[in-house]
Amino acid sequence: MKKLYAVYRGESFLDCGTASELAARFDTNLENIYSKVSKERKARSRGQSFSDNTLHWYSFDEGNDENIWLS
Repeated sequence: MKKLYAVYRGESFLDCGTASELAARFDTNLENIYSKVSKERKARSRGQSFSDNTLHWYSFDEGNDENIWLS
């Protein structure tokens, strides 16, 4: 199963793809994508709220709709 990443600004969907694809589209590197997902996962688990103007990063396994909001 392939790991995919989704990016949102507030409630608005911006993009989805592999870490490599998003790194190219957002002009960053793979380590930065992984770091963003990890930091957001930890913050969400602590109940931290986010500004609607910031980008929100999620990871999920392709074909498994059940876990998109868990990562």
